[in-house]
Amino acid sequence: MDIPVFIFYGFLDGGKTTFIQELLEGDDFVEQKRTLVVICEEGLEEYRRDRFISEHTFLEFIENKEDFNPRNLEWLQKKHRAEQVLVEYNGMWDKITLATGLPQTWFVAQEAAIFELQSFLIYNKNMRQLVYEKLNTADMVFFNRAAKGEFDMEEYHKIVRAANSRALIIYEYKDGTMEQDNIPDPPPYDLNAETVKIPDEHFAYFLRDIMESPEQYDGKKIEIKGRALCREHDDVDLGFFAIGRHVMTCCVEDITFQPIVCEYANGCLSRLKADQHGDWFTVTGRMTFKENPLYEGDMGPILVVSHIKPSKEANPEVATF
Repeated sequence: MDIPVFIFYGFLDGGKTTFIQELLEGDDFVEQKRTLVVICEEGLEEYRRDRFISEHTFLEFIENKEDFNPRNLEWLQKKHRAEQVLVEYNGMWDKITLATGLPQTWFVAQEAAIFELQSFLIYNKNMRQLVYEKLNTADMVFFNRAAKGEFDMEEYHKIVRAANSRALIIYEYKDGTMEQDNIPDPPPYDLNAETVKIPDEHFAYFLRDIMESPEQYDGKKIEIKGRALCREHDDVDLGFFAIGRHVMTCCVEDITFQPIVCEYANGCLSRLKADQHGDWFTVTGRMTFKENPLYEGDMGPILVVSHIKPSKEANPEVATF
């Protein structure tokens, strides 16, 4: 059975324990599931077991980084017959420890980064890489102990968005009220240009944005660089190929090739050959959305290509968010 894992990032005294405690006091999250909480650092706050809504909630402590490994974690899960796992991750441990530590039967269902508002800026100034790692894959970024009207929301917004373009950003004020960050985020390229040129460093953003907001790209003329995914048999003209990049979400273990299907426009003189598979090209065409065999019959983005030219490899070669 696959086990869903919920990861909570942050630094000491940043509010992770309080956040998780409140989750475990409510039935909406627990849903009577046997829940294992793996605690990788002990903060100033302690868990109040007497307030947990379910008696089937189990706490386990892992103090040493080397003990955060698949064998130990799987044993803890089987020990408690847990159906879901929450990990209060140590703020000073890197993402490699997390990526290599989780058992193969566990899948990350959600990631949240939780920070105390004022100390966040200090951490970001002095330990930027550790802060970036917590932000760049988070589904939600939660700032607590905020004083309404006494901080620059734009400053926090820019730091988060530099690492993560999609995370929900929430501020909790000292009076217990909350506010969602609704500052608009324009794409990092000009969508109103006659030809929308996708810079190498924003390929991953582009891929995600065309899936989340296809209406913004439908009919746009797009120029993009990537590796060619060509047909295997030179004697079969499928009328399409794919252009894509290797994309890394959080770490080297999750690098995958992400393609966009390309069809040849009427008048396109170039036709890629099988021996050009894997070569770098810059392609220009009109974006549309329809079904294609490479999407297993589902609807997906299709670039109707009018121009194809050989290109140098992208910089960086592996795209990241």
